[in-house]
Amino acid sequence: MAVDYLFVVGDHYCSAPYAAVPYVMANQDPQLVYRGRNPHPENLKVSWQNNLARGLNLGVHTDAQSHRTPAKIVEVAHKWIEERGDETKLVIAVWPQGWPVPGLENDEDDYLAGLCKLRGISYYSFQVEDMLAKMAAEEFEPVKDRHYGADAQSFWAKNILQDLLTKNLL
Repeated sequence: MAVDYLFVVGDHYCSAPYAAVPYVMANQDPQLVYRGRNPHPENLKVSWQNNLARGLNLGVHTDAQSHRTPAKIVEVAHKWIEERGDETKLVIAVWPQGWPVPGLENDEDDYLAGLCKLRGISYYSFQVEDMLAKMAAEEFEPVKDRHYGADAQSFWAKNILQDLLTKNLL
């Protein structure tokens, strides 16, 4: 039986840094150096997208890298959609801090929304600052700097699910 996927693309905040273990990327863990600059698997297990995918009964693939630019987010998402679009139900793009700039055209976001629409895939996006602000407003304590633990990850998954339902994206 084929699995439908939630695909998440963005910068390191998509990897739920420090949520379960004191690392951001796998290569920071001496036991997982061979996995390179991919998100640490223990953090991904408690990430918002993993919680969301479980609730939606979807598989999940996260492509997160530190300092990812909007152009790179589009490139990675485009490649995934071209290769795995038939298996993808939902694409979520998480835009880096400072982007999109309010009041300016957001060609990258519009492009991904259009590409997903053409392929019959639901599309959702948010700016990482929105996520961090809501977690702080709910008085979650950061694990380190502006990185939050499993409880905040679960909260954010519920927040996204509610927004997806409100916008009829599911």
